[in-house]
Amino acid sequence: MKQAIERAGTLDRGAVLAQIRSGTFDTQMGPVGYAGNTLDRAWNVGQWQNGEYYGVAPISMAGARPVLFPKPAWRVPE
Repeated sequence: MKQAIERAGTLDRGAVLAQIRSGTFDTQMGPVGYAGNTLDRAWNVGQWQNGEYYGVAPISMAGARPVLFPKPAWRVPE
């Protein structure tokens, strides 16, 4: 929402919606946009691996990581 408002340069609802409908936005999941009011790219499942969060499903998405199983034990930082 913040990115759409900044791009629109206004709080006008129509202008912000136009940005959401047509834009691609930087997110924790990577760049995402909407197609037919549905996210065009979204991870269904993610997993923390070595302190970083990665998408693991769908495996067909670019950048998908294999699931770590069994999951390694938690480590407490020193």
